[in-house]
This record gives sequence, C-alpha cells and structure tokens, in this order.
Amino acid sequence: MKALVVGGSGLVGTELLKQLSGHSAFNEIVAAVRSPLPESVSTSTEQHVSHHATQHDSHHATQRVTQHSTSDLFAHPMPAGFAPDVVFCCLGTTIKKAGSEEAFRKIDFELPVAIARVALQAGAQHFIVVSATGASATSRVFYNRVKSEMEDAVKGLAYRSVTIVQPSLLLGERSEPRFGEQVAALLMQSFSFLIPKKWQAVHANQVASVMVEAAVNTNVEMRKSENANVEMRKSENTNVEMRKSENTNVEMRKSEN
Repeated sequence: MKALVVGGSGLVGTELLKQLSGHSAFNEIVAAVRSPLPESVSTSTEQHVSHHATQHDSHHATQRVTQHSTSDLFAHPMPAGFAPDVVFCCLGTTIKKAGSEEAFRKIDFELPVAIARVALQAGAQHFIVVSATGASATSRVFYNRVKSEMEDAVKGLAYRSVTIVQPSLLLGERSEPRFGEQVAALLMQSFSFLIPKKWQAVHANQVASVMVEAAVNTNVEMRKSENANVEMRKSENTNVEMRKSENTNVEMRKSEN
C-alpha cells in the first residue's frame, strides 16, 4: 500500500510516521512537508528504507520512505507521478499561531480539502484526516465550526472511504511547546475522573495507532480492534460508521461511498 502523509512534522504526524515506518502493509510512504521532519522521525525512516521482509512480512520485500519538500502544499502536495492508496492528513494549527481566523481557516479547512482533491485525482481511495472533538457546524466556537466544515467538504468528495478522527486535547512532546495546552493537559489529567471519556486528553501516539488501523483494516462490518479497542457502529440514517476507542478517547467516523 502506498501512503501520503501530510503534516508529518506535527505532533500526530510525527507519531504516525514512526508507526508507518517498517509496517508490513505499507511499501511506500511519502511525507509531504514544508519544513524538515523532526530528527527522531528522520532517523526512524532512514532505518527502514531498506527494511527487508521477515517471516512475518511476506507482502513487501522493501519499504521506501521519502520526504517531499515543498513550499506550496496547495499546488504540489506530493511528487509528480505518485499515486497513493491512502492519504493521512494531520494538518492543524491554532488561531493564535496562525495569526488570524482567516489564516487558521486556510490551514485547517482550505488546505486539507485541496490536498484531498489532488490526491483523489491521483487515484487515492481512502482519506484519513484529524479533526477534533466538538467539531460542529452550529458551535459557537469558530475553531469547531471550521473543523466541521472541513469534515463535510472531504466527505462530499468521491473517495471510496473517508475516515475522520476526532481526538480531544493532544498529549505529547511538541517541537514548539504550547503553554496553554500544557496547563490544560495537566489539569485534565489531574481531574480526569470528573471529565467524560470523550473529552479526556489523549496521547498523539494513540491517535496515530487508530489512524493506521483504519487504513489497514478496511472491513466496514461491526468489529472490535485488537490494537486500539475500537468499536464500530453503523448509523443507518447517515450511512456513516461511528468508531469510538474506549482506551484512546478518540472518536472516528468512517463514510463509505
């Protein structure tokens, strides 16, 4: 399987690339980045570039992991001629970091949708994107409304499958610490017994694990994931499957077209 990872230098993207590297289901991985990947990811991917099959990996003899450096993800999200089977979109910022609501919307709505369209034209069948718990078109919070708008836009594209991952506050080591999030994470962990499970903080590596599982296990029947304890329930009214991980506090919606 060929995978395109967009946003690989971020918190979830970093963990995702670590888990994809060496995974027997993926023979080629392209990480589209505007800035160099963290050293930990670069080292990990290099170690697996010449990864040879073992007795447990009979599908692919080698795995190739490459960085696609581009200054314009809108126009060039992947190398010319690359045809991914699955796209992992881990793009995301904050209004404070973006500088304005308009700039935030460009990164969290316009860019994921543009990449989804380009990848679809290249032959991608499955689009997996990180959104957020609380995403809603009727929310009073601008952040949540933009996330909901992005979800609706990618679900409207002609992908065979779209998976939307909705984590709450993310835990993990960011390259650029966010003081507000650090304080919130500390409070949420200290008083987790008072917080509903879907709103509890979740570690980025757990979110990445759920995303990998969604790509590998394409069976749309109700099932329980051995890796992430993900339960799947199909909504008869919306033709959207709801997945909720009891261990990772990550909600997932999978739309089959």
